[in-house]
Amino acid sequence: MKRFAPLLAVLACANAPVQSTQACVTPAEAEALVLFVAPELIRQAGARCANALPPTALLRRTSGSFLARYEAETDAAWPQAKAALSRLTAPQAIQLLDSSFAAPIVASLIAPMVVGNIDAADCPRIERAATSFSHCRRATSPA
Repeated sequence: MKRFAPLLAVLACANAPVQSTQACVTPAEAEALVLFVAPELIRQAGARCANALPPTALLRRTSGSFLARYEAETDAAWPQAKAALSRLTAPQAIQLLDSSFAAPIVASLIAPMVVGNIDAADCPRIERAATSFSHCRRATSPA
C-alpha cells in the first residue's frame, strides 16, 4: 500500500482547485484512506465480479484472513483517513467527520464510486492483484 500512497497524494493535489488554501493530502493520509476503505472495496469488488470469477476467488470470499487483515487496520487508519478527507471535502463537511457516525459510513460512500467503474473484463486482473497482496506482509501501520 505504501507504494500507492504518494501517487494518491499527487492525484489529490492535482484535483484540488488552484485557489484552495488547503494543503494536499500527505502520502501517510492517502495510505490511511486506502487502508480504511480497503475492506469495503474488497467486499464490493467481490460482489461486482461475482459473475466473472470462480466461487473460490479471493475477492469473492466474505471472510477469511485476507479480509480480516485489512479490517484490523481500519481503526488505526481512521485518524489519518479523516485528516485526508478533511482536506478533500468542503469546510462544512469537516465537522461531520468528527461525529461518531462518520467512520462507519465513509467507506460505504467511497467504495461504490471506485467499484462502479469495474468492468467484468477487469475482474481477473483485480483478482491477481488481490492474490499478490495476500502474500505480502505489512511492516508498519500508517503514521
